[in-house]
Amino acid sequence: MRRKKFPEDKGRTLLQKLYNDGVVKECGRCHEIKPHKEFGLKSGGLRSICRKCKKKKDAFDFFRNKFLLVINLTNTQYRGRCVKCNINFIFLPVLDFHHTNPELKRTTWRKNRRKNWKILLWLFEKEQIIILCKNCHSRVSTEIFNEFKEVILNKDLFKFNGNIIKKLVYDYVRKKKTKNIKNCKFRVIEWIKKRSVIEQLYEGKCIGCEKVTVMNNLPALDIHHRTEPQTKTRKIRWAKSKDLILNQ
Repeated sequence: MRRKKFPEDKGRTLLQKLYNDGVVKECGRCHEIKPHKEFGLKSGGLRSICRKCKKKKDAFDFFRNKFLLVINLTNTQYRGRCVKCNINFIFLPVLDFHHTNPELKRTTWRKNRRKNWKILLWLFEKEQIIILCKNCHSRVSTEIFNEFKEVILNKDLFKFNGNIIKKLVYDYVRKKKTKNIKNCKFRVIEWIKKRSVIEQLYEGKCIGCEKVTVMNNLPALDIHHRTEPQTKTRKIRWAKSKDLILNQ
């Protein structure tokens, strides 16, 4: 059952029955008849809306909270915009929240997005959070890339084979006097692999906007499946396939 209000009832609350024969059930949002497995569980039984509608409802709630946070975050003059490139809330999904002081970081949007936006606003201002778009955020937050980008973006790097590149990276990391040389070497080589794939397959740039390139913002470039999520085979993933490159 779900509650529904009618104008003629002057505020009275009525109960509308939803079809349920023990095997299939009517969704209270899209009103489609679906099997019970399409509904999530809650205390006392099944939810009144199907999983698909619940996902849409949650997404709407999250984006509403995010919008209210973005336009009300007052600790910066760039209200509602990325502080670096001025992309505004019209492109809401691409806006991120960035801690300017990592030592104050206690709250993250991903873990707390279900909370009341006013509580999050108070926390965000207390922790000195600013608004950055995903492109600018990726550039700022990738410490390994920023520290070793001189070797990662070396124009002459791919004149050598994989073994020589690994040796060059190792020598460069050692000169930096990094504490964990092996880990840094591995991470730097991952960035080089990413650069290599994007330059060979996608001409070194985003195929959408053609503005973000390997040389001006490699961290912002992602590998994306062009097919719908339902039809993805997911046999090729960057996290696994990157280990196959530069091994020769």
